[in-house]
Amino acid sequence: MKNRSILILGIALSMFLVYGCDNTSESELSQLNTNKTKLNDMFDYSSIIPEEYIDITIDYNDTSKFNVSNYSNVTKKNIDDYIGVTLEADAFYKKSNKKKVKKNDIINLNVSITTEDGILINSFENSYLKIGNGNMDAVVEGKLINHIVGDTFEEENTLPDNYDGYYENSDGTPQSLAGAKVFYNITINYICGDRLAFDNLTDNDIPLITNGACTNISEYRNFINKTLIQSNFKDAEMYIWKTLVENCKIKNPAKSKVEAIYEAAYKNNLVYYKEMAANYSVTLDELIKNQGYQNEEFYNEVKQEAIDVVKQNLIAYFIADKENLKISEEEFQTLLQSLATEFEYSSTEELINDYGINTIHAYFQMQAVKKYLYSLYGIDELSEKAKLYQSESSGSDWYPLALVPNQYVIITGGNLFYSLWRRLYFVL
Repeated sequence: MKNRSILILGIALSMFLVYGCDNTSESELSQLNTNKTKLNDMFDYSSIIPEEYIDITIDYNDTSKFNVSNYSNVTKKNIDDYIGVTLEADAFYKKSNKKKVKKNDIINLNVSITTEDGILINSFENSYLKIGNGNMDAVVEGKLINHIVGDTFEEENTLPDNYDGYYENSDGTPQSLAGAKVFYNITINYICGDRLAFDNLTDNDIPLITNGACTNISEYRNFINKTLIQSNFKDAEMYIWKTLVENCKIKNPAKSKVEAIYEAAYKNNLVYYKEMAANYSVTLDELIKNQGYQNEEFYNEVKQEAIDVVKQNLIAYFIADKENLKISEEEFQTLLQSLATEFEYSSTEELINDYGINTIHAYFQMQAVKKYLYSLYGIDELSEKAKLYQSESSGSDWYPLALVPNQYVIITGGNLFYSLWRRLYFVL
């Protein structure tokens, strides 16, 4: 089945993001997990007269006010800079001819960590470790000394009684690692020599940098070119919508109605965040805390983003009304069937049940307006390339460091929660 998380990124929050306050309680959250579709349908943008809600104080048809054509070009210098920053941010090393591991050596190794029952806790490949730095369990790290390159072996250790960590049992329930016996399955790939730099990069180094995704410098540069095109498009897209939002004024008579949309967004998205927390066997407050946020800080940030997203949807319907871009019922049904087929829903009713008909309509209307604006501003070709390259890389396990704002960085194995809500917002 096609990964529907991609679809979530596209439409689940196309109407709104989180709008909340820091005094939301778990008891309030518990009341919001029954009828997701009803929450999705709490506001119907297509039923309003946009001019009664907003004014756009900039002429969006004046292309001189949206100078984004420069985003279409990726230069040789852009690619060179990208490689340089990647090598500075992430240390990579050439292979040395050394065979026996000694203290202070930097080694490249594969490690998998399992419980006594054989449940995998963590694993990583082609990772670097300096012997003696204490970045690994000290007991196990010391036992690496005198091993030979190519050795594969197992070491065991008992974690401290105060160890703060959990894993999932085979039945899905969380289990504390405090005092647990764990097994390290280790392969020493090589002992490192000089650190890789832009000036000494060769074809042989590329599989290491890209985790095997590219085999030579030419392939690597082509991949970066595609990555930068995607980043440039996102930058152009953000610039356009930021400009429109900054010049979108909510009319006084409609303010109470818009506040009701924020409330709908708040309730709708608390459901998704609560479900995300449940997947990690924690409460929403615990999930926020675990990701380094204070509740007040988190809600204050996403509150402003919620306002921006609501404005974006109002703007989309405003422009659709002005430029005769409104989606007809026939068009909507065709698009709905196509989307259901693409993501392997058994019926359009199942798709609607997951997201709500109004959310889906807002998504389609937004796409139509984007197509109009991006053609007007001369980035339609850039948009199509970005979509193509994104689809090509969507199945890859490796992504290079992105030289773009944090909200566009693809994080693998890092701060999942932070990357998810950032990426959801900027999908619009």
